[in-house]
Amino acid sequence: MSRTTNILALWAGVVIFAASGLFCVLAGGMELLEGYRSTSWPSVGGHVVASEVTSSSGSKNTGSSGSSYTPRIKYRYTLGDETYNTDRIRFGSLGGAEATARRYVGMYPAGAQVEVFYKPAQPGVSVLEPGWTGRSLLFFLVGFPLMGMGYLFFRVRNHLSR
Repeated sequence: MSRTTNILALWAGVVIFAASGLFCVLAGGMELLEGYRSTSWPSVGGHVVASEVTSSSGSKNTGSSGSSYTPRIKYRYTLGDETYNTDRIRFGSLGGAEATARRYVGMYPAGAQVEVFYKPAQPGVSVLEPGWTGRSLLFFLVGFPLMGMGYLFFRVRNHLSR
């Protein structure tokens, strides 16, 4: 490989790692922040409209094998004259094991009365469970080593450019 090719490859590493890390930090950070804020939101009564487990299978394109299961809980609540329909259980991903998804469906069966926590400034944004998931924290934390790798690629590129 030529020196120019090496430098271009290192620039690609800088961009890929730094951008991926920044995305993880921002997306995970937003989920953590909204999750934290949701713990002080007011609540209102609502009811579950639909409750099911959905699955998605890994493919050759994603490099994933097996299936991931996600609980889909659709619920409705009314504030004043406005009725809202939404499906967020909590901030952060809940996809994974089938048993976990089925547990959520069991907790929130269709027709059940639920307590809905809503964002006062945007009443259409709501959750059934205030707080965040460990996956949100993990997603946030993984971003820092990725950005660090981008920085290392940048330093190596600078060293080779001399």
